[in-house]
Amino acid sequence: MFNLLVKKDGWNREGSDSIDITRVLEHTEDSIAGRFRIQGRVDFESLQTLPTVLMPERSDLEDGDQTACVARITQTRPSQRTVRIEYTFDQTIPPIANESMFEMLTSVGALNEFECRRTHWAVKGADLYACILRAQFKPHLYPTVFELRNVLGTRIPTIAVMMPFSSEFDQVYDHIKTSVVSRNLQCKRADDIWRNESIVQDIVDLILASSVVIVDCTGRNANVFYEMGIAHAVGRPVIPIVQDGRDIPFDISHLRHIRYHPNRDGLQTLGAEIGDRLTGLDISR
Repeated sequence: MFNLLVKKDGWNREGSDSIDITRVLEHTEDSIAGRFRIQGRVDFESLQTLPTVLMPERSDLEDGDQTACVARITQTRPSQRTVRIEYTFDQTIPPIANESMFEMLTSVGALNEFECRRTHWAVKGADLYACILRAQFKPHLYPTVFELRNVLGTRIPTIAVMMPFSSEFDQVYDHIKTSVVSRNLQCKRADDIWRNESIVQDIVDLILASSVVIVDCTGRNANVFYEMGIAHAVGRPVIPIVQDGRDIPFDISHLRHIRYHPNRDGLQTLGAEIGDRLTGLDISR
């Protein structure tokens, strides 16, 4: 969440300004506004913990030099009619053109045409820094089939396994999982989770939350190669494994892979080799 403060004449660069207290929590969803009220009064102390956008009102004759800024509220002094706000600007994020801020926040549903023309203080249920980062890379291509979003890793680093959905690979997965868990890591594959309407989004989220992705290229399964491509694109270390070296296509033949036999001894050896490979990687997530 973040505070969105819109003011007709813009915000004082000296770091202190005021707003009509009756306009605090305007244009805020009821479920969010309720979290910042205590016995009917605004909980300004909790609001101060949120990142803040200070934005001038938008007008049809807007000066192209108008800018919005990211700030932190350091103190609030509410009175009967107004609340005095003291704030510091985030020096790591330069001012953003007001029109660009408007487009960025409307794209995620955090702002509409009416409220950007009215002085008020709202709280929005979006990740401000993710919005800014996405806008910063706007000229680049973005996927349309799934989202690349902020997915928090867990306390125990996760190793993702991508392989065909077939029972003949269950023993392979079991040996990989045993090896991974023995190193105080957790192991997951796509059928372990179901959080989204689209299975591809579950797969992408798993890749994003993982430290390493193990990919079984056996049989040249199209889904598995698609998932490996995503892992490469988002910068996750990939460990390819395969039963038959001929299943490694030319485009990735230069990458080191682990070849294994699907019998008891071969799977035990596979688990040991994967363990050795994981030991040599920096697993920080």
